[in-house]
Order: sequence, then structure tokens, then C-alpha cells
Amino acid sequence: MRRISGLLAAIFLATQSAQAQFVESAAAGLSAPVGAIVLPVNVGLPQTGGMLLSPIAPFSPSAALALPSPISIQLAPALAQAPAIATLAQGPAAVAAPARAARSSRVALAAAQGSARTAAQPAAAVSALHQLRQAMDVPAGNTGAAVARIDRLYTGKAVATAEPSQDPETLELESGIPIDWVKHQEERSRAADPAIRKLQRKAQAKGVGRAALNPEIIAQHNNAYTNEVPVGDVTDQKLSGRCWIFANLNMIRSRLIAEGKIGSDFEFSQNFLYFFSQLEQANSYLEKIIKAAYTEGVPSIPHNLQGIAPHMEDGGHFAYFQFLVEKYGLVPKSAMPETKMSGATEGLDEELNASLGITVQEMLQDARALTHGSGATDVQAIRERGMDRVWKILAASLGTPPARFKASANGKQRSFTPLQYAKNFAKFKADDYVQITAFPYEKHGVAVEDPDSALGASRGKPVRNFKYLNVGIDRLEQLTIASLKGGQSVGIFAAMNRDINSKTGIMHPKIYDRPKVYDFTDEEKREHLTRAQAMALGLNVPNHLMALTGFDRPDPDKPVVKFKVENSWGPKAGDHGVFHMYRDWFRANMFGIIVHKSFLTKAERAAWSKKAKMPEPATRRAR
Repeated sequence: MRRISGLLAAIFLATQSAQAQFVESAAAGLSAPVGAIVLPVNVGLPQTGGMLLSPIAPFSPSAALALPSPISIQLAPALAQAPAIATLAQGPAAVAAPARAARSSRVALAAAQGSARTAAQPAAAVSALHQLRQAMDVPAGNTGAAVARIDRLYTGKAVATAEPSQDPETLELESGIPIDWVKHQEERSRAADPAIRKLQRKAQAKGVGRAALNPEIIAQHNNAYTNEVPVGDVTDQKLSGRCWIFANLNMIRSRLIAEGKIGSDFEFSQNFLYFFSQLEQANSYLEKIIKAAYTEGVPSIPHNLQGIAPHMEDGGHFAYFQFLVEKYGLVPKSAMPETKMSGATEGLDEELNASLGITVQEMLQDARALTHGSGATDVQAIRERGMDRVWKILAASLGTPPARFKASANGKQRSFTPLQYAKNFAKFKADDYVQITAFPYEKHGVAVEDPDSALGASRGKPVRNFKYLNVGIDRLEQLTIASLKGGQSVGIFAAMNRDINSKTGIMHPKIYDRPKVYDFTDEEKREHLTRAQAMALGLNVPNHLMALTGFDRPDPDKPVVKFKVENSWGPKAGDHGVFHMYRDWFRANMFGIIVHKSFLTKAERAAWSKKAKMPEPATRRAR
């Protein structure tokens, strides 16, 4: 299965009161409160495809849609004792350690006490929420107000509140699934309409996607676009999580094609930037281990070694890209081509982890020796030996990055260093671009920055933490269209979990008629999660970077019909490598774009330039 990369998760900052609001809102079927998704220490995020969606890994490689979260989460240790919580992911360090991701599990947090919706929810939900409230010491009397506040946030309306008909403590719940209920379900399934049973047999033989494919959407689709920017040949990240490298390089390539500097067959070397991203990640990891094992020169051995285990990934985000190009530059693909290992990175990650594990053990032995008074520390020498091994592994697997190379420029062969190529040929200026998000529970018009999220450091260069300006989904769409009309490709990050047909490339909320296959009732068909609710539960989070290269708006007085997507999954995926993102899909699953700052309003540029909102120290992410 193709490992798709993912990076960007909206796991944000929270105070204790915000923790309470999140539980109340999730339980009431609402979305998370402003600035908060809070997870108890023993609750992981949903799985997709068998791999953990990590809230703290950056855009990780994955067949699993690994969930990067450049922003911190706030753990809620008090919830660790709450028996009503169903964990969403198995395995150690579900919250604290990055891991590979993939397709879905569910958690149920039911209706909130004090909400009118409570009466319609199962008694088990009320009991679960009561246990959660006890574990978190949330005053029960505040429930109705919290629910009303959250409801106003997302709907603009207040909901009436009412007291539950029975105190949760007095409810007696039956454990397990009753056999009578199972027999009833079996009888109902056997008695289903013959047409539905035929459809379900197709689903069982060929998969739900084949059975649920909506012919009406297929019939309505066309490949026409009214506005397009130049694009190059389809690229392929293969079995890696390097979508963030491919998408951003493709964005730069589009501009250079438009300027006539390169042809459509040109590619920058993705392998070059990948080499240095892994090198920087390894060094950053060892620096954090030194901080964990030594406090101001005093050894402090961590008790939980699994919590500091090496976890090399090949995901990233735009701030990583900015940092790497500023520090190391760019080269054409001809100067550092792809290798077997760059296109199948899991094996390389394992090699690097094994080597870093040796270095960590040496550091811990050194720290233990210091605790017994046996001389001065040797930790820096150990670090240097460890980084020597990392370089050798990377060079053997990916090749040695060129210090100087020849490339065509203005019709002539010229000699460049990578930094000269980035500055003088590609003319990439990192500060010209801004990352814009549309997270539904963040305040609009505010810049947010995680102070501990930089990939590495470079003397004389700005620290490139994960930073974004949050706007509404309407404004996100407006900026996307403005950039494309202005001739600029748009880098995007989206949730690539659902409603995508890999054969046609159609991305549409109704591309699959699942309720028909599942034989849902009319009431069940109406039940759904809003964008904010799905994100609050970790079911719809950004996990893949691509580029938009066009839009289709036949009638200028009407909204855009669809957007053209330049992906990096090779020519066999989608419509010969191209995907077609319909507007409704955009508004449900798009979470951020990368655009030139010239398309921002004066107020937006001012907000971006101001000191960004930062997480509280207790919520900062430890990578």
C-alpha cells in the first residue's frame, strides 16, 4: 500500500477549562472549543490503516497517513484513571511518541449533562461523561453554559439547556452486547432488500469503494478548467513520506516554467533536501537526548527509555522546507538523482534508528558514570561519533550531496553551488511565502507559532518554527483563487482520508454512496459530523501536501466548481497523476495553503508580522 505522507495536525493549546469544554463539546456532538484539543495521557489518536496517527510527529511517511502535529497537545493526566474512555490506538507512547499512521477507529464521548441533547443519548454516554467530569474535576453546574458557548461558536445560535432526567450515578448499565440484539441484527440483515444484498455481495467481493461508487458524480465530471498555471511532468514520491518536499518543489517549478527558465521535464532534486532533513532530524534528536540526560551538566537518567527511543521519520512541513533551502540550497535532479532507498524510506529509517539507539545508550552510560563520580563527561564526543555514523548511512543510501555542479541557465552551462542555485536561479525567498490555515476552532486573523518545532538551526538565519495565519474557510478559498489567477501555484495540506476515487482522481463528498451499501435508514443517512466535530475527534486532520494548479469556474458569477491538483503519487494514480478536487470537498477537507504574501490584505500582512500567539510552556511539543 502506498505510504502517503502527512504532516499537520491541528492539536492545539488548551487550559484546564478548555479541557472541560472539549469533553463537553465532544460529548454533546459539538466541536472542540477555541484553541483546544486535549487528550488524556492514555488516549491515542485514531488509527488509519493500522498505523498510529501521532500527534507529535511531523508530516510522517505513511501508508498510513501519518499525522504530523507541529503544534503541541496538552496532556490531561487526570483522565488516565477514567474507565469510560476507550483508547483509540494501541501500543506504548500513543500520545508521546511519533509513529506511523493509518485508517480508522472510533471513540465515543456521549452527550453532555445539562444539554437538551442529553435526553436523547444512551445512558452509557451520560455515565461516561460523568466519570470523565469526576476525573477532571469539572463542575457539573458549568456544563450547560459550556455547551451553549461552543454551540454559539460554530452555529451562531445558543441551545436551550435542561437538566437530565436522571442523575448519572443512579443509572445501572448492562455490560456487553445482548445476544437478543445480535439475533435481531442477523434477522434484519437477512431480510434486507435483494438489491441491497446484491450490492453488499459486491462490496464483500470487490470492496466497499467499488460497490458504493456513485455513477451520477462520475457522469457529471469533466476535466475542463477555466484557469490554469504551468505545470511540469508528474512526479512520484514512491514509498516515502516526502510529499512536503515534492509539493513545495513543484510549486517553485511552476513559476520557473512560466518564466521560461526550465521545461516541463525539469525536476529539482527531492533526494537532496531529504538527505539534509534526515541529517538535521538526527542531530536535533540527539540534542534533545542530551538535554534529557543532562540538566546543566548534571546527569538525569530518564526512567522511561521507550519515551526517548529514536523515531526517525521522513515527513515534514513548509517551515522545514524553508529552513533546508535557506541553509543548504537547491540542486537539479540530475545533480543528485533518486535512489532505491529514497523511494522506499522505511528501511532507511530503521537503519538510522538502530544507529541512533547505539548513540543514546552510550550517552546514558556516560551519564550513569557521572552519577558515580567517574570523571568528566564525554557526551559531545559521543554525539559526534553518532552523527558520523548517520552521515555514512545517509551517504551510502542516498548518495553524497554535491558541493558544486553544472546546470543550464539562460541557455548556457554554468557552475553553481546549491545555495547559489537556490538564490540566483530558482530565486526562492523563504520570507515571501505565508502558511495560511482554516482550523475551525482557532480565532481568525491571528498568527500562531510553536516555539519548539524547528527542524534545526543555522547561524545567522531565522529560526523556522511552524507558523501559520488562521482564517475562515471562505477566505482560504478566496486566497487560493487569487493566487491561481495571479499565475502562482498553491501549496496545500489536506485530509486525504475519504471521498477520493483513486482511479478517476475525483475528490467529491458524494463520490461514494456508502449509506446505500450499508442499508442505512433515512435517519442514519442524516447523521453526520461537521468539519469541526470530525477534526476535534481526530477523524479529519491534514495529512498530505500537494499543489493546486488550476480551477474551473464556467460562470464567473458563481462559485468555483473544482480545483486541479498536482499530486506526487506518480502517473498511475488518479487521472494520469492529476486529481480533481470539487469545491465541496475543498471546504470539508482542506486545512491550509502556502501562498505568496502579496496576495494577503494589509491587515493580514500586519497580523503575520506581529508577534505570534504561542503555546503555554506546559503544552509545548517535545520531539
